[in-house]
Amino acid sequence: MPSRPSPADRIALVAVGVVALVAVSVAWARWDRHVETRGETLGHATETLPTLERPEEGFVTSDTCRSCHPGKWRSWHDTFHRTMTRVATPETVRADFDGVTLELFGHEIALERTGDEFWAEMVDPDFELKLSRRGRSLADFPEAPRTRERIVMITGSHHMQVFWVRRDDGTLFLFPFAWLLEEGGFGEARWVPVEDTLLKPPQGHRDIPTWNKSCSFCHTAAPDPGAHAGSESLETAVAELGIPCEACHGPAREHLAKQASPVARWVARSDDEGDPTILDPADIPAVRASQVCGQCHSIAPPKEFGDWLRHGTSYRAGGELDASRDLILPASRPGSPRLRAEMARDREFLRRQFWADGEVRVSGREYTAMVESKCFAGGELSCLSCHSMHDSNPVDQLAAGMDGDASCFQCHGDLRSTIAEHTRHPVGSSGASCLECHMPYTTYGLLKAIRSHRISSPTVATTVATGRPNACNQCHLDRPLGWTNRYLAEWYGQPRVELPREREEIAASVLHLLLGDAGQRALAAWTMGRPEARAASGDGWQAPYLARTLDDPYATVRFIAGRSLASLPGWEGLDYDYVAGTGELAAARRAATERAEPGTGRRPETGLPSLLLAADGTLDLAEIERLLAFRDNRPLTLQE
Repeated sequence: MPSRPSPADRIALVAVGVVALVAVSVAWARWDRHVETRGETLGHATETLPTLERPEEGFVTSDTCRSCHPGKWRSWHDTFHRTMTRVATPETVRADFDGVTLELFGHEIALERTGDEFWAEMVDPDFELKLSRRGRSLADFPEAPRTRERIVMITGSHHMQVFWVRRDDGTLFLFPFAWLLEEGGFGEARWVPVEDTLLKPPQGHRDIPTWNKSCSFCHTAAPDPGAHAGSESLETAVAELGIPCEACHGPAREHLAKQASPVARWVARSDDEGDPTILDPADIPAVRASQVCGQCHSIAPPKEFGDWLRHGTSYRAGGELDASRDLILPASRPGSPRLRAEMARDREFLRRQFWADGEVRVSGREYTAMVESKCFAGGELSCLSCHSMHDSNPVDQLAAGMDGDASCFQCHGDLRSTIAEHTRHPVGSSGASCLECHMPYTTYGLLKAIRSHRISSPTVATTVATGRPNACNQCHLDRPLGWTNRYLAEWYGQPRVELPREREEIAASVLHLLLGDAGQRALAAWTMGRPEARAASGDGWQAPYLARTLDDPYATVRFIAGRSLASLPGWEGLDYDYVAGTGELAAARRAATERAEPGTGRRPETGLPSLLLAADGTLDLAEIERLLAFRDNRPLTLQE
């Protein structure tokens, strides 16, 4: 062990450090004047927004961290976490407001940009909210009262932007249309009804959430809805919009005060001492480090919702999440007795977010999924094992070097040299990937499929019991469940499952698309457009099935089917509007179906009964229509 410096050496070190700090400060100031901030300074909000900064709680905002931690600040600044919620400004609004007129339930919405402000002439949100609570539609009220509303805030910046209008009582209402970004869809960016970006049954009215009581819970730091007793207004306050530094490191006022002196900082670093006034999630146990992420990425409502509405969230990074939240884990640990009783009464709540065995089926709940994994139960795995807010891919926050199987080899390095033997697939193929087999795309959200974070192994028994696709059939789209049944038994000794004729003979992806519920159909449509799956199962045969999904009752299923169809050879530039009227959708289905019939159903290996293809490449249309007649049409909402 090296010895600590003597007092004289420390004085010399401090002197050198002060000189160095002055030089660094000058260089930083010069660089700081030229750095691109890419957006607004959130510490200077207008009166139209929730109160920003909560100094009484010890928060100082992320801009304060920048001068001492420029590299970490920059890497965080480049993430979509930062831009999760923003002030609506010309720099942040990506939607077209210039003279645009939209229509919803027979009512026009006129958009306008005035200077740096964005406005909409629309039906009075208070009036529409009252109708929504009664399940009534605006279509029944052609003379509904109108108002001019200012768009003040945005949620989202990666796949879509949704917008919020503020009422006099402080309530932020959801604007009825979202701007679907080009990289989040197919074709050009465009306006679409918010309802048609969510997987939910078609209805004659829209749900109108208030940002203060719902979205602020995860899209800001330390939110307080401010629903104070005796007040009709919402005095909402947040520490900062988006997911800022202090969401993960805790309130920084005390840290700032302690580190204000350059001399104090130099002495602390020369002694290699930590600072207990600020949290580094990497320095705490894996469970509590993961709970920092779990404060948002979980299904964990406040223990006392009324108390949260009045006083806000009490959780701070590094604390025990279970102290203030009811973590819902129906797979094995469903929480408190009170919560178990509530869940038993509300089966529909479970169906909105979980598969039948309790595995999470909606996006954004990765912590809830991960804690059910054996890897997590063993005490080694945490969110930080694979992800980081710094030095990472800003899209999925995978830490540097954690792409692909590298994350798994941290604990399972013994498999590195035996991947081919273990997986029975060639090294480098998608079938030899740890992630493809053990974290398949069985979670739905944001108009696409997302990897499951409950690390598990594919089994036919689970697919039969829950309806959840398994990894094998999500890649080998042309193979039936019976084929998977045979290979899992031969290769891994799994017990064979007795299957009905359809599952023995017809491709599992086809059955999910034709027979499944809306969530299963969305996943099947997505995998049919995935390059890795198409490479493994052939190309082109998917077109007739996707074409028959273009008029699906669920808008999100139609969108995904259209996007996958447009990705197939010969279907580039598909002209299809997934939010068109019923007649137009039926016409699009007929046109695409006729176009798909003559031979695009062929693949190198023709005559596959599993794809309902005859030897000449023609489809068994009678069998397809028979299966469609048995489709699971039970209403389903997946609560993202």
